Amino acid sequence: MREYESLRWLHEANLDIAPEPLWLDESCEVVPYPVVAYRWLDGQPLGPLLTDAQLAALLASVQLMHSLEAGQTCRLPNTWFHWFDFQAYLAELGELLRQYGPWLETADPQGHGLQSRMARLVDGYAKLVAATSVNPGRGNIALRICRADTNLANAIWNDDGRLRWVDWEYSGWGDPALELAEMRWHIAMVGLTEGQHIWLRQNYRRPPGDSGFEERRADPSGFQL
Repeated sequence: MREYESLRWLHEANLDIAPEPLWLDESCEVVPYPVVAYRWLDGQPLGPLLTDAQLAALLASVQLMHSLEAGQTCRLPNTWFHWFDFQAYLAELGELLRQYGPWLETADPQGHGLQSRMARLVDGYAKLVAATSVNPGRGNIALRICRADTNLANAIWNDDGRLRWVDWEYSGWGDPALELAEMRWHIAMVGLTEGQHIWLRQNYRRPPGDSGFEERRADPSGFQL
């Protein structure tokens, strides 16, 4: 199970950013799904507004997470939703638009306009992907362990000034640039100021040997909906 393997490996690497895993129960006898038991973490989940100290601790935890390189002995699969293929993301967006676009047009008085904006967004990104020379393939990036979930409700802030994460069910080998981009757009991060987002981007230490990192991370400035 990916969550148990991630926690076990983080613990063995002495990275204090997650709870210590105790055992994995895959019998499905207690509850109808596999369960990971881990040691209780003291502290409180972060709220939507972060102090400078909490922001620094968040970045420090991500840097430690991204210090673990692929190729070492570990059974982790790829990170959930890190598909290493731009076309896969476009296909998902196109399918969502096909399924829910007609519903959106009738479900809201402004639905038609929203559906049209979504269609322009997907089309615009398809054109950007077609024009880019960046290769997001698994063999072309600096693979690191990633959470694929920057939900601050899962970030536990302790009085010792450290930040530790729970709920690693999406984790695995992934693209650190994509994880950094998600920190900008995740709904749980809307409480951060633009200055805090800029600070995160400027102070994150990029993995070496990844020439396409910035292109994969960057949002297309000036894109109009």
